[in-house]
Amino acid sequence: QSISLPALHCTLYRHVVLANWSTMTGDCVTSPSFELAGYSWHLSIFPRGDEKAKGTSLSVFLHADPRPEDPPTWKRVTTYSIALVNLRDQRASAVMHSVPDTVFDKNADSWGFGDLLP
Repeated sequence: QSISLPALHCTLYRHVVLANWSTMTGDCVTSPSFELAGYSWHLSIFPRGDEKAKGTSLSVFLHADPRPEDPPTWKRVTTYSIALVNLRDQRASAVMHSVPDTVFDKNADSWGFGDLLP
């Protein structure tokens, strides 16, 4: 006999400060790892755009950091949002939402937005 359990839904937040991103040099800034829902994550931020948006917008990607004890078939299913808040000019802020139930696994360990902010 199988038992159907309800999906677990929770809202968790992580605040990452990226001061003066428009003056940053280099292609990519990686946030320190942080823990949410018992898993480790980090952000990759491309101040001048990732390889697809080079020079046209800010790109931000969420990465799932596999744990040493995770099996090769690990996966995490989540829905996430990434918000960029400009404290000096709210019109220059942006919020993007993932599709529901985005799957992170060893073949696709990062998802995000290549054009978060022009």
